[in-house]
Amino acid sequence: NSPVSEPASATPTPQNLVDNPERLAKVKTEMCVYYEKGKRCPWGDRCNYAHGEHELKFKYSTLLLMEKAGQISNAKTHLSRPCFTWVSTGHCPFGRRCSAVHDPRVQGSEEYPSWLPAATSKTSAQIIMDPLYIHYENAIHQENPLIPQTIWDGCRPSFKNKCYETCFGENEMSAAEDDYIVWMDTYRLVCNAGVRAFRDYENIRNPKTLTELQRLCCVVSMGRSQDSYCEEEKDVSASHRIDYIFSPTHSIMNELCMILQVKYFLLLDVDYSKGKVCVDDIVREISEEEYKDRTRPWSSKEFPFSPSKVVKVDKLAFAPKGDHSANISFWFDEDIIPLEQSEIKRIRRAKQKNKTSIRNGHTRPHANGFLVSCTSSADFACNRSPAFDPFVPMIPAEDNSLVESLVDAIMMHRVDYLICKNLPLELKRLKDKELAKQMDDAMHKFFGYWDFFNQWVWPKRKEMESVNALSMAPSKNSIH
Repeated sequence: NSPVSEPASATPTPQNLVDNPERLAKVKTEMCVYYEKGKRCPWGDRCNYAHGEHELKFKYSTLLLMEKAGQISNAKTHLSRPCFTWVSTGHCPFGRRCSAVHDPRVQGSEEYPSWLPAATSKTSAQIIMDPLYIHYENAIHQENPLIPQTIWDGCRPSFKNKCYETCFGENEMSAAEDDYIVWMDTYRLVCNAGVRAFRDYENIRNPKTLTELQRLCCVVSMGRSQDSYCEEEKDVSASHRIDYIFSPTHSIMNELCMILQVKYFLLLDVDYSKGKVCVDDIVREISEEEYKDRTRPWSSKEFPFSPSKVVKVDKLAFAPKGDHSANISFWFDEDIIPLEQSEIKRIRRAKQKNKTSIRNGHTRPHANGFLVSCTSSADFACNRSPAFDPFVPMIPAEDNSLVESLVDAIMMHRVDYLICKNLPLELKRLKDKELAKQMDDAMHKFFGYWDFFNQWVWPKRKEMESVNALSMAPSKNSIH
């Protein structure tokens, strides 16, 4: 039997695609399964899939060109490791859309392709499968136990030929050692030290100054409980992992977002001569009323007008949990605009249309080297910089309390290191030794987790270990 296809003709856009430019852009980008099997397609010329090579919009066969055209999200990971759902059940609900390998040895007979068939059941509307799928997709590719893989691939400071400071006094270590470079890249990414989160247009002159130490202390305070831990900082978790159902309500930098948390802080004048300085000596949480009093000269005089001494911190999400574009991050003193539902729909459709119009300008997440993920010019389409560079916390794909506690320890070490730089010389020398021991302990823990993760990670297919301009797209249904 030869493939049967009706001649292509101008037909109205299907109703399910009229208001979805992103899906409309994928019409005729893949071959029709009926056509490929030599069967008559029930939709004929109305089919959204191509009936023959001549109908394909894109005929790219190399991974990098497919990524640039927006057909795949990440050329480095596409079809490089097995699909967990397929391995577990012999079936995958995403079918050809899945970005992982479907090994035919797991599949059953043609009559019963899945040896554990899928079953539908009534579930709560709050239970969404996409985040779970995205979680496993991210976890299977994660090389560094502390850093999301797309950030590790695109934002490592060593890839930008940046010089490292030792972070613990005057001691020097050989930067040529691979382990040291891996550790310092991890340390800097966790602390956002020397790594920009957002592209810099250099068109804003902010009279207020916000130091790295103040930013870090605000972030640490956002992740802790209300109880002060000035005396027992080592035992406190400042984890920023959070469960949420994404529902955008605001806009920032022309991007829809959801506010996860808002806090206000007073920037304190610190007396470093006393020696013992902690987070609560750097910043102190205040009420919204106090923040308004200090930033509005016409408000009540309960608190003095001092806008340079206060900061508002918003924790935002830009997509569902687990998605590379979720961009969970902390923004400082930014105007976040509340939106009506009609405005949210308008902004979402405008962005989808902008993405659809881009043919060869797509990139994989974090390819530009910034911690806030942008995959095309349609993301954060605002030609200005934020008032202060956002802080992007490292949230590992694996929900592991030991790994999260190490992330907390690294951030607290950075806080102590920045405090130590301001101490009197005699106190600084004593603190340097303590910081060096803390750094050494954290590094040994990290490489313990690193060795474990890399021992048990699924290996990549041999042909996908290195992707270049000549790398061809592998077959989905092939042996891993």
